[in-house]
Amino acid sequence: MLKLQNVKCGYGNNVILNNVSFEVKAGEVVCILGANGVGKTTLFKTVLGHIPILGGKIFLKEKMLNSMSIVDKAKEIGYVPQAHTPPFPFLVRDVAVMGRTAHLSVFSSPSKKDMYMAEEALESLGIGYLKDKVYTEISGGERQLVLIARALVQTPSVLIMDEPTSNLDFGNQMKAVKQVRKLADSGLGVIMTTHYPDHVYQCADKVTVIKNSKEIIFGNVDETMKSELLSEIYNIKVSVKNIDGKNICIPV
Repeated sequence: MLKLQNVKCGYGNNVILNNVSFEVKAGEVVCILGANGVGKTTLFKTVLGHIPILGGKIFLKEKMLNSMSIVDKAKEIGYVPQAHTPPFPFLVRDVAVMGRTAHLSVFSSPSKKDMYMAEEALESLGIGYLKDKVYTEISGGERQLVLIARALVQTPSVLIMDEPTSNLDFGNQMKAVKQVRKLADSGLGVIMTTHYPDHVYQCADKVTVIKNSKEIIFGNVDETMKSELLSEIYNIKVSVKNIDGKNICIPV
């Protein structure tokens, strides 16, 4: 679905990451781990086309990503930012239907079909009851699910999620992670960043660990998630334990 090959990204002459190579296939979740400031957001900006790629290649369904139009990329790649509060008090269903923008012609308004798709996406995430609520007045966890619904309404093949559990309490984190796995099982390719390595065990098929600007490790979860590596990237001692058949990360 989406393949990065020796990608170099940054801002002008300031290279943040070099030789980034990994891929996400349909039905897979790839989690990206790394310390604050290591370049995860810069990588996403490069993939999304917000900043120019400095080197390497990015393929989407075997097409060079930078050869595709903005509209075509928007139809294929959905983006879920960290939860935010917009300046205007839109209704939840109006926020969700904004995902249809890439499919609308200039000056056209969402059709009844578009509105139906938005409401259907909200229902699929278990938040259909919020459709008539004001987006700015619902909880952070609910807003995050609305943003996921907005991305789904795009009908993308790849979903990029920037810390989808940011600022969520433990219960809402688990709900969000469960939805990530559910989305992949429906056929989407999902790439997400997280500051919680346990999320890798809960929903991911593959993991990309960014140690620094030149050392990026991509592989299967069990092969990559080692205590030594996690201790190095987070600068604390981390122990990986198996409890009741499930791996968890414990700071020592």
